[in-house]
Formats: sequence, structure tokens, C-alpha cells
Amino acid sequence: MKKIIFILLIIFAISFESDCKASVICLDGNEIIEAMIMEETHWQFWKTSNMGCVGLMQIGRDTLTDYNIDNKTKWTMKEIRLNPVKNRKVGTWYWRKGIPKIFRNMNRNLRKKKVQWQIQDNLKNRLIAYNACPNRAKKYNNPDHKEYKYLPKETRNHLKKVSKRLGIKLL
Repeated sequence: MKKIIFILLIIFAISFESDCKASVICLDGNEIIEAMIMEETHWQFWKTSNMGCVGLMQIGRDTLTDYNIDNKTKWTMKEIRLNPVKNRKVGTWYWRKGIPKIFRNMNRNLRKKKVQWQIQDNLKNRLIAYNACPNRAKKYNNPDHKEYKYLPKETRNHLKKVSKRLGIKLL
């Protein structure tokens, strides 16, 4: 019964969520964000990673720069590290608009090179891009890459934990 309700919620969310595509499981949107926050920082907004990513959603400098350009803001790393609302706003923007834009640009470049495959915009690839970077999702989707099936252990664990929180299986 829970699975049927879950599937109906997904269908409902896809039909009404403007940022969703049929190829992306949108759930409620907030469920995914909250699952990612829990796995990234366990709601400890002051966290900084060894890669320099900050706050609830572990935002990197390049992501913040893209957000500032797209939204005409001038937020700093310190500001989004210490302000969970701003941090979540940047992370949500990156999830909903930043990653799909990067995938579209990568796919356009792949088409120019006459490559026969594309990066699929789906939940698994977005989680890979969010956790490990969009280039990792590109490598994961490339059937010509000799290690395309392999992801770093940290990324595999992240996918498993987030998908478990969402009640779905990705790996």
C-alpha cells in the first residue's frame, strides 16, 4: 500500500512540479533536499568540508558564483555557511536549475562532437553530480569510458544513504 501511495505521489509531483521532467523523480522536491542535507551535514549548518564546501548543503565556491550570477546576488561563502536559509536556497537552486543547465551544456557539447550517448537527467545522475561533480556524472554515463560503471566509494555510499532515506533503490 505504501508503494502505491508513493508512486501516486511521484506522478502527482511530476505533473505539477514545473522544474520536473518525466525523466527525473521529483518526489516533493523538499524530501530530496532534506535527505541530502541529512547525509551531507546532519543539519549541522556550520560544517565545512575538506574541499572547502560550506553549510547545510555543502556549497562550493563555483556553485555560489553561478548562483550569484544567475540571481544577481553578492552572497559570500561566509554568509551562506552561517545562514542555513541562504545555504539551502543556493543548494536548492543548484539541484533544480544548476545541475540540469550543466547537463544541457554537456549534452550540447557531446552532440557537437557527434557522440552517440547523452547524460540522462535523472535522480541518480543529479545525486552523482551534486555529490561528486557533474563531470563524474558525465564519466558515469560514458559507455566508452573504461571505468564508466565505477563511482568513488564516497559517492556510492552517498547514493545508497540518500536513496534509503527516500525509500527507493538507485544502486
